[in-house]
Amino acid sequence: MQSLSSGFFAPSGDVNSLSEIERAQAVADTLSILQMVQAQYFLWREGSLPDEIWSYRSVWARRYIMLPVVQVIWEDLKKENFLAEVFIDTIEAIPPSAMATLSIGTKTSP
Repeated sequence: MQSLSSGFFAPSGDVNSLSEIERAQAVADTLSILQMVQAQYFLWREGSLPDEIWSYRSVWARRYIMLPVVQVIWEDLKKENFLAEVFIDTIEAIPPSAMATLSIGTKTSP
């Protein structure tokens, strides 16, 4: 059995390699993460979250949904209307050039 920690976030991750239980956990984790980012989006839109924090978080979210396992879950969540359309459109509109400035899961020097 593949643990989520070892394959879920891997660029080579494959949703088909997850068991039914692992997939359910991956969906729950992804939905939780994306709802948190969506809440930050609405805070930013209302002026309660600084631009620099939203800029970082939005690019992070765009890179996150590009991970193979997350990409499949993202598409399912969109079809099921679990996320606001304006949030989805905002994240998907982030250009590839912006994504080159952020790395997921990589420690940066202080």
